[in-house]
Amino acid sequence: MRVMCVAHSILFVRGKHAGILLLLIMLPNTGLTTKDVGRKVLFVCGEDAEDLTCALDSLGVRHALVKRYREFQTYTISTDSLEATMCLTGLGSASVEVGLTELYLCGARQFVHSGTCGSLSGLVPNGSVVVVDEAESHDGASFHYNPGDPLRPANPDYLKKTKSILLNNGIAFTTGRMISTDTFYCMGAAPDGSGGIRRPGLPLKAELDPPEKFIILKNMLERKMPFLIDMEAAAFYAVCSAVDDNVFYISIKGVANRVPFIEGEQVENTGVCLCNAVEASLCILSTI
Repeated sequence: MRVMCVAHSILFVRGKHAGILLLLIMLPNTGLTTKDVGRKVLFVCGEDAEDLTCALDSLGVRHALVKRYREFQTYTISTDSLEATMCLTGLGSASVEVGLTELYLCGARQFVHSGTCGSLSGLVPNGSVVVVDEAESHDGASFHYNPGDPLRPANPDYLKKTKSILLNNGIAFTTGRMISTDTFYCMGAAPDGSGGIRRPGLPLKAELDPPEKFIILKNMLERKMPFLIDMEAAAFYAVCSAVDDNVFYISIKGVANRVPFIEGEQVENTGVCLCNAVEASLCILSTI
């Protein structure tokens, strides 16, 4: 077996162990090494760190910060039945792609994506726990992993297993399609101040309003279907399904606000909704 050192950071092990990467120093975006990461990961995007640790405390989950690097914060978390890694990232599909890639390189193989989301048309009540059975990508990162059909379904075996675990543990949930977009506010809707609805959800220059591509979301909103909206689930499914057929992955989110966006609603509901989603996510990680 021949070992070659590249840039003092990665060893490529050749021969019968071809393809194995031994990471000797920290990865460039998360700051992680193999010793920092377990096989099971709670992957949380775009939430406030204090809200997240408060949710863990309320659930009796022990946690310790391992690394804070750039926008990524990585913790060890544990209960009497679980030892895992938790990674908190920034918003959007780019954070998902970078975070998942580096966690995978460090040895993670079982991922539960969690956090909060919105309810398009407000048909899924605030506080609901949602298992994402399919995610529709309106983001950048997903396109590069699967440029065809924008619909990213959950792995059917993992979806079935997740639902069975939650049912057996008495955790209430619903399933639904997540609309994932990097332009969360622009692709949504908001009250216009005169009793009507502004689409997209923030004021734009007159010559841009309404942009053609936002009509897709406008039509979804007006269909009165129980769609959900976030910034990451589609990229999470796209990357996990593309990297390794043996990676377990599922997205579980808590509904914190409605679309059209109501001022203050998301902030007010985040704590409870995040706690609900994390509880369900930890139940899955403890059992798989």
